Amino acid sequence: MIVPSPMIQRIEVTVRWRSPLTAPTDAVAVAGPYVVSPWRTHSHIGTPTVYRPSGGGEAMSGPVSFIESTARWARTSVSIAGTAGSAPSGIGCIGNQLPVLNRLSGMSQPSPGPSLASRSWPRCGEDASPENPIGCPGIHVPGHTRCLAYLGDPERDAYLAGLTPGSDIDHRGTPFTGTLLGALLTRLRDPATGHPHLGDARFTSATFNGDAGFESAVFENGARFESATFKGDARFESATFESDARFESATFDRAVSVGPSVCAGRVRLSGAVFGGPVTLLFATRRLECRRTRWSSTAEVRLRYATVDFAHAVFEYPLTIAAEPDPFMVANGRQVAEDLVASAPGPEVRLASLRGVDAAHLVLSDVDLLECLFVGTVHLDQLRLEGVCTFDTVPPIVHWRSCSTFTRAFSSQPSPSSRGGPEPHLGTSG
Repeated sequence: MIVPSPMIQRIEVTVRWRSPLTAPTDAVAVAGPYVVSPWRTHSHIGTPTVYRPSGGGEAMSGPVSFIESTARWARTSVSIAGTAGSAPSGIGCIGNQLPVLNRLSGMSQPSPGPSLASRSWPRCGEDASPENPIGCPGIHVPGHTRCLAYLGDPERDAYLAGLTPGSDIDHRGTPFTGTLLGALLTRLRDPATGHPHLGDARFTSATFNGDAGFESAVFENGARFESATFKGDARFESATFESDARFESATFDRAVSVGPSVCAGRVRLSGAVFGGPVTLLFATRRLECRRTRWSSTAEVRLRYATVDFAHAVFEYPLTIAAEPDPFMVANGRQVAEDLVASAPGPEVRLASLRGVDAAHLVLSDVDLLECLFVGTVHLDQLRLEGVCTFDTVPPIVHWRSCSTFTRAFSSQPSPSSRGGPEPHLGTSG
């Protein structure tokens, strides 16, 4: 019997396995199980393990998956740093045959989303503790075994010196202070404009402990902030996204001010959580806010966008409005909209309010021709301002008077053939 696992699994007892290695070696020092495929793992005690001498366990080598726990026991003749303990209550085995195969295949699985991606890079691991055995989740800086936050000053300076405007950067999982982010963006500033210019920017699962100041930044090949945490102000005023801007499942603890900005692709905020007031000013083709949670007031002013708000949750007034004129920045300069010039027009179209509680929703000058309202509640409290267009009423159906009545009688035998009187349909005198 195996302790119930949080993973869907199929358990098989296989042949005996022994390691010829003696600790400490690389084979027993790397945490995590063998990951055979995205939904298939191989672990010798049923759950992914991390080596702990005090636990008497033997860690598996290979990449790390979602779940990690301390190995409690093992029965092999391999030499390890700890002493193999007896099986905990409720766990059994067949002799010395411990290997177990957890196969998460052939079953319907939920989409792994950013969580799977957040475990797919080599992690820094600094500041590991019993409470946090993983340590720092930041990705290694190329050529080093630590993330940017934990690099020594000489190594960090050398890395930053090698960056130029338009460089691709990958700092997934990295914890940033305001100073560290400022140093990074300074090296990416274009001398011609004075603005940060990023190529392929990956900040998935990064943590911004101070203010995240991306004002006027240009993201050339995509901006990825999935599952990122913004503990300070998130500032993206006048930022330009030449591809998608991805913020799925991101957490914004404080105020958010994004825009006025232009995004040539899609702004993806599905699953994001906003803990403070929100202002979004976007000229973009599509804004996706499926299952987004808003815990304070929010104003979403858009141009050119099709908006998907399916199952979004908001507890305070939230306004979605079309901006009639091009956005203006603080110095009075008009925001260039060249990236969305090929869009049909600056109108804002609402694609879905499915599953939304509309009691706090305000719509202003929004096209509702193709909006999906299935499952929307409190539509009687929805507030409409300006010109909000709905689909036209279906055309009138004209019915021929008495046609059904006439066919019904014509299909019956005539009264005379039954020996009865002819029916009288007129009025009596």
